[in-house]
Amino acid sequence: IPVGAIGLVAMLWSPGGWFGDGPIAITPSNNVQVTRDPGIEFQPAISPDGSEVAYIGGQIGDPHVVVRSTIDIGSGGVSRPSEAIEGGHWLPSWTADGASIRFKKCVGIACEWKEVGSRGGSMRTLGFERRTNRYAWSRDGTRVAFAAGMDSIFAINADGSDTELLGVQSVDPWRPHSLTWSPDGNWIAYVNGNILWRGGHIVSNSSSWMLDSGGGEPIQITVESPRSLSAPGLRDGR
Repeated sequence: IPVGAIGLVAMLWSPGGWFGDGPIAITPSNNVQVTRDPGIEFQPAISPDGSEVAYIGGQIGDPHVVVRSTIDIGSGGVSRPSEAIEGGHWLPSWTADGASIRFKKCVGIACEWKEVGSRGGSMRTLGFERRTNRYAWSRDGTRVAFAAGMDSIFAINADGSDTELLGVQSVDPWRPHSLTWSPDGNWIAYVNGNILWRGGHIVSNSSSWMLDSGGGEPIQITVESPRSLSAPGLRDGR
């Protein structure tokens, strides 16, 4: 999992014109290999201060949340704060203060969200008024986006109040999932299609979309392809 930026040139088109200020060019630099363990290493989440990365590691049938320093890489030290709950961990994210990590815990198709300190400690189950396992917390921890049913994406305050419909996936709706907030909180990226890929390792088409966190029409950002997954946005909001 590289800490440095990944080289990318992206041009996105929306009904109102170019998305953002135009083409985005990123020059990679200071790329450092953080992990080299056997098995899977993916779904990285950088801590708010940039000093650590949480990711999913282990075997595909028994994945765990792993935390590793991005500063003292040579030490090889890792922390598995959630190992007390056996396997099936996915989609780690940090709380706004960097003290805790949220992740999805699945046994078969039954999933629930957990929160644990980045160094372990007590663990709690997170839930909201409308039950779904397709959640994503905003970077500041104040709002939660979630998908429900075949096509709808909502937002709710972190205290469980004020549920709001943000958008409806009207193009080939198939249970939007893998929601991700942009760093500035203005956009939510998600995937439409192939929600069962983790459990059954199914290779079928999906596409990535973006939705204004204030509500609106979803914008398609990738064509349909096997295992198209959400990606984090740039800090400047583009």
